[in-house]
Amino acid sequence: MEPGQNCCYEAFLRRTLVLFLSIEQQAKITIVACRFRGRNKTIKTRPNYMIQRKQTIWLLLAAIAGFLITRVPLYAGTLVGEVVKTYTATENLLLFAVTIIAALLALVAVFLFKNRKLQMKLAVTGVIVSVALIALEVWQVAEFGRTNSILRGTYSWGALLPIAMTIFFILGAVNIRKDEKLVKSLDRLR
Repeated sequence: MEPGQNCCYEAFLRRTLVLFLSIEQQAKITIVACRFRGRNKTIKTRPNYMIQRKQTIWLLLAAIAGFLITRVPLYAGTLVGEVVKTYTATENLLLFAVTIIAALLALVAVFLFKNRKLQMKLAVTGVIVSVALIALEVWQVAEFGRTNSILRGTYSWGALLPIAMTIFFILGAVNIRKDEKLVKSLDRLR
């Protein structure tokens, strides 16, 4: 085999594997493939940044949704005299704390790509916390309506963000699970 073909083979292998594996895993597979092809070569790896992973995108979206909940109104109600009063997550300490905890769970889980089991646990915990956030939001909005004698009111688009956060956590957990299955199947091949 000519020397030029080996370089093309390695480049193709790296381009193919970059979508599915971390840098260390790519290097190990490339080393095994090079040894299989009759070459004994070690490959230097660069730092491992996994921002291109699907679960990273979903977890980042969950974090953005969590931090956005604290900035946008959740509910708008009309008082006597056609005065409109809005309700935000920062008006209640418990609602604000749970929102920040859910957003921080997503943000921390993004950087735990080397420990997929812990990342999965944080994603599942994030689902539970965001479902609790939805229930807490509904309860607090009902309390807000009772204490201010709201005549009529509507949920704002910010009230949908905890639902979106839950969906993003679920999608992140599904992709973490797929990633774990892929790594286990590759470990069986070795």
